[in-house]
Amino acid sequence: MSATEFAIAASDLGRLPRCACDCLGPLTADPAWAAAAEHRWRHCGVGLRSGANIVGYGLVAPAWHRPGGRRPKPRHGAAMLVCLWVDPENRGRGIGHRVIEGLSAMLLAAETQSLDAVSSRFRPTCGRPSTRFLQRTGFHVVADHPTAPRMRLDLDATVPAFGDLRELWARLTAGVLPEPPAVTAPVVVYPTSPLRGTPPAP
Repeated sequence: MSATEFAIAASDLGRLPRCACDCLGPLTADPAWAAAAEHRWRHCGVGLRSGANIVGYGLVAPAWHRPGGRRPKPRHGAAMLVCLWVDPENRGRGIGHRVIEGLSAMLLAAETQSLDAVSSRFRPTCGRPSTRFLQRTGFHVVADHPTAPRMRLDLDATVPAFGDLRELWARLTAGVLPEPPAVTAPVVVYPTSPLRGTPPAP
């Protein structure tokens, strides 16, 4: 499908679509991770939009600033995938792969070495994407678990797999999430009186 990449800022989080489980809710409630991501990479994620509709996005945090839960000892220079959402009506069209591709471009531009994720073998969510899907995009298991293995994408290896990421990063930084249309307040015309003149506006 035809879709355009855009970079996501911390100020955009409240405008992103949410899944039924609201995995994004806890992330917007404590946005310190997003500020840390912007400090490190200028943005906290990337997305895809088709027309006016957002069809997918991914969010990352520095591994030492992972929101919620226990924070494991990070690998030097690692990023953590904290959310990966794809519009249910557009699944199976390569959207998730393109989001991972865009995140790789963003991270490589800042010389980040790897992207980590906690996956799910049986019940994937936006916060814990499918183990099989991540394996298909180049992730490998670094800490096995019966249901939620920790995975890693070595970003140097994504260059031959994903092509020219520098060109993609140029497109991402050129694209931004468009602002919602401005709401113009209605103009109220007050009647005049020859005795009292024009009443002051409230």
